[in-house]
Amino acid sequence: MGTFNEYANKISEAFDVPKERMFTKTKVKRVSDARQSLYYLCHSKPMTMAYIRDHMSENGYSVAHSSVQYGIAQTKKRMQEDDSFKEMLNFLR
Repeated sequence: MGTFNEYANKISEAFDVPKERMFTKTKVKRVSDARQSLYYLCHSKPMTMAYIRDHMSENGYSVAHSSVQYGIAQTKKRMQEDDSFKEMLNFLR
């Protein structure tokens, strides 16, 4: 669980979102972007979808496999469109 928590802490700081807030059902863009970026970083480690979902659940956030996939895809798309976002995630990795 060390890597997951490390990424969660880094994402929380980079997006200025309290870590606990990433594990809530809010759809506030800044929070959902942070959550999706967490999925992306974990998946690129590589962590399995099941592993990501288990850790999200351990933090109180139940998430569907398809939602994790969607979040990863959205993050990849944003990285293609926004060089500074891509640089930030590459730095956090």
